[in-house]
Amino acid sequence: MDTLSASATKELVETSHVQYHALLKKMAPSRFHSWDWASDDFTDGAAWIRKHPHEVHAGLYLSDTPNKEVWRITIPEIHGGGEVVIKYYLEATPSWFGLGRRSIAVNEALNYATLEGLGIPVAKPLACGEVRRFGRLKSSYIVTRFINNSIDGSALMPTGYLTEEKELKMAFSRKALEIIARAHVCGFVHSAFHPYKILMDKDDPCNSQLTLIDITKGGFNKTLSMRAAIAIDLATFFIDLRLDAAEIEALCDHYLKFNTTCGFTSESLWEAIIAVDFSPINA
Repeated sequence: MDTLSASATKELVETSHVQYHALLKKMAPSRFHSWDWASDDFTDGAAWIRKHPHEVHAGLYLSDTPNKEVWRITIPEIHGGGEVVIKYYLEATPSWFGLGRRSIAVNEALNYATLEGLGIPVAKPLACGEVRRFGRLKSSYIVTRFINNSIDGSALMPTGYLTEEKELKMAFSRKALEIIARAHVCGFVHSAFHPYKILMDKDDPCNSQLTLIDITKGGFNKTLSMRAAIAIDLATFFIDLRLDAAEIEALCDHYLKFNTTCGFTSESLWEAIIAVDFSPINA
């Protein structure tokens, strides 16, 4: 990715806001009752999924995260065909606290629209919906197009089968940091830029375009200083890959080529990263 000028950054941010509000208008999420939305090219597929939940549970189970199920299924050709990923979130609360709040699935769909507007490759949302009872959010779901022949960055993490591929790990990291830097330049922070949420091509990982998935958190920074948010995002990424000091120093230099206005030097960025305390974030 190229470095961004001030005018290009402003244009991208404006585009991202337009895409965010366009998707929000299309989904028209209700805060009071259950609803469903599907993109124009996935209405048949979404209807088939809702009518055949047993077919979903006959698919490939991808995740066992508490309060979250992720399935990969094939849509019949008569209903549009292709493979999709469906995430179900259990969001019931024991009280009326949070009445009318947005679901995880809606936040994820809107973050995809925001990042796409910033020129960052992301998964494509095809459908979304919520189940509510008297306004209380019970569950939500989002459907995205499955990205064929891809692997995520967990393959490069300590227990991954590519963890010893040092050159590949650095190539992946440089590309990921270019994407993260673009988000930061535009004011978007995530606090969860984990390698396992970034896809690369299985056959040509060194030269492939990276794609972000599972963006349930994040948004334009309104709470932290941007410098603190940058340090948290980079520390999250580096810790997962267990990079050594020399590798992190080189990657910090690379990041700063694409975020030239953050106010960090290579040394001060390194100091900010190692000073990150994750205990309040994970509490």
